[in-house]
Amino acid sequence: MTERIPFISLLALAVMLAGPACQRAGSDHWFRGNLHTHTTNSDDGDASPETAVNWYRSHGYQFLAITDHNVLTAVEDLRGLSDGTFLLIPGMEVTDRANDIPIHVLALGLRDGTLKPAGGSDALGCLQNNVTAVRAAGAVPIMCHPNWGWAYGSEELLRVRDCVFFEVLNAHPGVNNAGGNGRPGTEQIWDDVLSRGKKLYGFGTDDMHAIATYPGKSWVMVRAPELSEKAILAAFEKGDFYVSTGVVLESIRVRRAKVRLRIRAEKGATLTTLFIGSGGRILGRVTGPSPAFKLPQGERYVRAKVTDGQGRVALTQPLIYRENP
Repeated sequence: MTERIPFISLLALAVMLAGPACQRAGSDHWFRGNLHTHTTNSDDGDASPETAVNWYRSHGYQFLAITDHNVLTAVEDLRGLSDGTFLLIPGMEVTDRANDIPIHVLALGLRDGTLKPAGGSDALGCLQNNVTAVRAAGAVPIMCHPNWGWAYGSEELLRVRDCVFFEVLNAHPGVNNAGGNGRPGTEQIWDDVLSRGKKLYGFGTDDMHAIATYPGKSWVMVRAPELSEKAILAAFEKGDFYVSTGVVLESIRVRRAKVRLRIRAEKGATLTTLFIGSGGRILGRVTGPSPAFKLPQGERYVRAKVTDGQGRVALTQPLIYRENP
């Protein structure tokens, strides 16, 4: 059966709206981070942990998770590269297979280096077993790149319990974000899951393996009161973040059944915001740096996608989500 989860995030609005990244006056900050990073401690990374950390730190990031394949890279050994302006989050990419289908789950905030792939007889079982193992280890699970090896789709995401996180944008060149071979892209998968009654948050990551080519392509911007592991992971659980490949959202406000965005205007950019609802339908299209949109009464959810005319995007989490529209 599809898991149906009532969702009211951040603001308990009288009109039953949820604002995953709504501004609260002066209390919180935006932090940029990458959550999927491989190093020479993995079986396919070409940069040392120190080199990876220094790249992200020197390119405007405030936090980083090193997630080597089935290896917990000790961030304690890198404390000299971390301070009050840059946070290292321990993690692992739990790397498994089910009937030759690749099933990968990030474990963020992990401290148990003995965590092993949990296995499973099919894609759903393998996903569920690894999500359960990650939660049992005290970490936060994110289901990785569903179209890598065409591993799983909306049916599995609908049925997985205790995880509402997946990678909607992954910068690895082989993950097929756009779909293909008759299979849907990851945004289409996201819309299908949301439309069918399960809350789901999308993440953007580099999935960095090669330091010369991978970094800086897809990331998350998280709104939190402080730069700490506890605050960042809590913001994820509340959906208080957005995905970017270069478009910067300076504010997201949901108030009185209306959403307002403020987008940083870059020279030469042509900003267009699509407001997307059930079934992936485009409910509204607004140009310019300050789009506003009245949220419709009957939609199960509305999310926003901003493009800049130069191939860069930002994706919000669902700005509203109703269990029974």
